[in-house]
Amino acid sequence: MSLTTNEFYNKPIVIRNKIIPSRFFLAPINTGFTKNGAPTEKLLDFHTLRSGNRIGISFVGNVAIGPNYRSNNSTAYFGRNLSPWKVLSAIIRDNGSVPGIQLGCCASKIPPIKDFINKKPENYIEEASNEFNSYSTIFLQNIINSYIEAASISSECGFKVIQINAAHGYLLSLSLSKHFNKRMDQFGQDRTFFLKSIIYGIKCQIPDIVLDVRISLLEGIEFREKEIEYKTDILKTLCCNENEIDILSISAGIYNINKNLIYPSNADGVAPYINLVLPFTDKYPQIIWNIAGNIYDLEFLRGMAKDNLTYSIGRSLIADYKMVDKYAKGELDDINKCHWCDNCHYYSNGDTLMASCLSETR
Repeated sequence: MSLTTNEFYNKPIVIRNKIIPSRFFLAPINTGFTKNGAPTEKLLDFHTLRSGNRIGISFVGNVAIGPNYRSNNSTAYFGRNLSPWKVLSAIIRDNGSVPGIQLGCCASKIPPIKDFINKKPENYIEEASNEFNSYSTIFLQNIINSYIEAASISSECGFKVIQINAAHGYLLSLSLSKHFNKRMDQFGQDRTFFLKSIIYGIKCQIPDIVLDVRISLLEGIEFREKEIEYKTDILKTLCCNENEIDILSISAGIYNINKNLIYPSNADGVAPYINLVLPFTDKYPQIIWNIAGNIYDLEFLRGMAKDNLTYSIGRSLIADYKMVDKYAKGELDDINKCHWCDNCHYYSNGDTLMASCLSETR
């Protein structure tokens, strides 16, 4: 049974006694609006517009756990001066959203592939697998400690939701994958050990934090049914860690294999992965599930809504920061829709920050 219009757009979600005012989140986006790792005025403006009581969590995207673990030179990270971060979280909070932050780690020395589809993915898979399996346990333990430290700094700066990026080919994504993680130690015998160690460490330090984990349900390496089969086992393990994970954010794809899975095209339609996620919402009702990818026709999605299903919106909120509000008010004809120009994919286009397709004036 679908939710009523009022329930869908206005019913808050409560996690750990924190009220999330809406089921619609600003997806964690790496805008490139940084200087020496810190937020610039442009990033403050970006989140000023894309926060408010129609956006439950406004996520600051892809913040590296240290300067050595950035995915590119424009990636944010914490430096000595935390003031810009405190200002950013306060802006989001004062506008009515819950401040969220995504923490990621890119440790690979393999040059990123800018093409959307890798013509020889088998070469990357072999190289990345060899690299991951060569990491020492001391190196991986240092990564765990860096995540815990970055999470503590995030909390100190006022962020109430922390998302761990274990998707899209980042280090933790590779550790969950049977195609990359072939280690014979504890980090390979249980592919969730790395991630669970980070989760446990963060929860020990900040027990009241809302913890979100983002994974790629599909990697684009083998048949969909096979990938879902083994990822289902991983989700079962993560969901059984009671009182640790609050939100599981489901995405798809690995940057160096197929970016089209991460950024579905217009031809893929609305929320192409939602039917893969719906069974999990019923099986694990204690978890808040989040779906990403082509979240733009909200009335269509209302027909499949669940109380524990939320939505991460990227391109549509880039195109029109009032998009959710306009849907809630029935002002559909006034929405400035994404035109699929791909200007937001600045790194693949050879730029250093997001292009000017932002709806600053609407």
